[in-house]
Amino acid sequence: MAGKILVSGAPGKVGTELVRLLANRGVQLRVLVHHVERSGEVSHPGVEVVEGDLTDAAGMRGALRGVETLFLASSASDGQVAVQAAAIEAAVEAGVGRVVKLSAYGAAEGSSVPFLDWHGQTEETLRRSGARWTLIRPYLYMQTLLMNVPTIQAQAAIFNCGDGSRIPFIDARDVAECAAAVLTSDGHDGAVYELSGPASLTWPEVAASIGAMLGRSVRYVPVTADAMATALSESGMPAWLVNSLVALMKFHKRDGGRVTRTVDTLTGRPARALAVFLRDYAPAFESGQPARA
Repeated sequence: MAGKILVSGAPGKVGTELVRLLANRGVQLRVLVHHVERSGEVSHPGVEVVEGDLTDAAGMRGALRGVETLFLASSASDGQVAVQAAAIEAAVEAGVGRVVKLSAYGAAEGSSVPFLDWHGQTEETLRRSGARWTLIRPYLYMQTLLMNVPTIQAQAAIFNCGDGSRIPFIDARDVAECAAAVLTSDGHDGAVYELSGPASLTWPEVAASIGAMLGRSVRYVPVTADAMATALSESGMPAWLVNSLVALMKFHKRDGGRVTRTVDTLTGRPARALAVFLRDYAPAFESGQPARA
């Protein structure tokens, strides 16, 4: 049985499901949240929920007390390099033996994609920290497709600059299952796990699948990178996020969308197909209401 684990980045796409999985396994578990009063999604019998912030050194000392492994994740932001560096430093100072970082496929220092550059910087910080480490690098989450719900509902269309790309989208629940497997077993030190879904899909294929689930046609409409950036900016999205999303679409067009079988290896079963995700999240696509998957 694993020693006590501190999970950061919960609630979140991966964190909420990860906490549920670990709680069901009876793992000694502490969850770091920003606001305890909003922590219902990660409240389970036997799970200790503490309020804090990864950059709060004093608070982290308490949160990390008695912890053997830190699951390191945080919300994407233009300050995430400093946030995660502070968490790694606090973990090392607290004597935490292992850090499992939720990163991203393609993470590399100097990447033209801000997200991937930031993750790459943090990976290097972790490698130099002296702690045992494991990196989990998923492709784009299927859950990010929910960002297209407004245009799907209003115009029966998905608009972006990803024309020509192939992406092996992965369900965040599969990422959580892989993380749970890594956190509760040995033999993962120094490993870099690249996670994908079972098929590399084009945007027209994604749109057609969503349409089939909804029972009506949904088109993919390619736009220029500039047009996508303008639309995202006009929606109120901050500049750093706009730049990252547009650069990420360009990255996936170059990448080619390699399918891995790492989910199979770590969990003993195939990754969820897009059709399964769409079935489980159908209410969110149909009405914009949160899914109960």
